[in-house]
Amino acid sequence: IVQIETLGKIIERLPYSDPFQKKNPKGTFVYLNDIKSRIGQLKKAGLAPEEFKRILETNASSYQLIEEILVPIFEQRMSKKVRDLIPEALLAIKDLTLPAMSISHMSLLDYQKLLISSLGKAYEEAVEEDKTRSLTEWKENWFKKDPATKQSQLKDSYQLKRNLSLANVYGEYQEQLKAAGYIDFEDMIIDLIQAMITKPGLLAELQEKYQYVLVDEFQDTNNAQLSLVKALSSNPVHEGRPNVCVVGDDDQAIYRFQGANLRNMLSFHERFPKAPIIPLTVSYRSTQVILDAAQALIEKNEERLVGKIS
Repeated sequence: IVQIETLGKIIERLPYSDPFQKKNPKGTFVYLNDIKSRIGQLKKAGLAPEEFKRILETNASSYQLIEEILVPIFEQRMSKKVRDLIPEALLAIKDLTLPAMSISHMSLLDYQKLLISSLGKAYEEAVEEDKTRSLTEWKENWFKKDPATKQSQLKDSYQLKRNLSLANVYGEYQEQLKAAGYIDFEDMIIDLIQAMITKPGLLAELQEKYQYVLVDEFQDTNNAQLSLVKALSSNPVHEGRPNVCVVGDDDQAIYRFQGANLRNMLSFHERFPKAPIIPLTVSYRSTQVILDAAQALIEKNEERLVGKIS
């Protein structure tokens, strides 16, 4: 209740032009619960308001670089003459140096590759058919007009404006919770991580106290929880071999429980290369028929520890 009331008061004070000001016929804010959920996700990812905003601003700058190349092309009426401008644009986008940063399911580098690949396929199809239909469809999928400015921009760039407003709401929400003496459940971890970063003495004390770390159900860890494990195990005295043991099943990580991140499982051995991997291949919970059927499905998943670690 405190969360909803606090967020409601913050949204009430936003400018009327802000997208979060939209209300339903009952007079309540349409995006109130979505904002609450999104803030929870950000905390599980270990992102404080300042870090979230910094990432968004970096993303905005990167999208702008891409838009400077593509908007002049796709704002024109699509024709074969315009189509022939695509190869040069693709090379220009490929030459852009973008940071490996994002707050979505992919990094900016992945976004850059996906855009180049999809636009390249649309161009090849346009050349093969000697038409521009595929490029028009690509534009509709990747661009939209800003209702306020009437200018074309990448859909992801347009969404950033809403996320920047979310970052401001997130920051004010944290300030008001702190002033009232409240914390969210997720704050217990993220506040501890921030304290260990800003107070080396506290970090050293905790590393001395907790010299052995066991994480069960590791596939269910989110980024904030993994940051805690990394901090506790980063003491130089371990000489690259901290006493960390994790138990988990990467094939269960698809459930995304409580903000769980599959990359935590896949990257564990990259961070701790000397850690032995002990596969547990015997199941006592199911019949062989069920296990065989499950295995046939699981083997189609390309992002698994099996085959990645020798």
